[in-house]
Amino acid sequence: MASPGTCSTCNAATPTTLCDRCRYTLGIAEGPGVRPAQPCARCNHHVLVRALVRELTTGAGAWDSGLSVPMSVTYAPKLTYKMLSDHAAGTTGADPSRPIGILELYVCTQCGFSEWYCRNPKDIPIGEELGTELIDVGPREPYR
Repeated sequence: MASPGTCSTCNAATPTTLCDRCRYTLGIAEGPGVRPAQPCARCNHHVLVRALVRELTTGAGAWDSGLSVPMSVTYAPKLTYKMLSDHAAGTTGADPSRPIGILELYVCTQCGFSEWYCRNPKDIPIGEELGTELIDVGPREPYR
């Protein structure tokens, strides 16, 4: 266990429990929980684990270089630019450093029931290039 003022992972000096370098390397996104503070929906137990869900993969072209990023609904595209230009020329795929709609998982410590929640759902952009679409399943006529 790290002493006060040191990172819990690498023991570097930091005012928080995890230094910025370790936070980035481990794919930890800061932010408050989004689930309402209420007991488990299945068994009414009062103790839950909140987990930032992360994706573990390898770096581009290197099987031995691990990459950990927050799992999210989508990621902003990683753009390429023409030489000496501010205009985008294309994309090289999704940018793992720019997650949109970060996902959290809440797990009941008694029965294991798990619920997914999304941070900032209203900020999720809609577009084919992002793999997102808006679906309105609201009623088409008044409910009777």
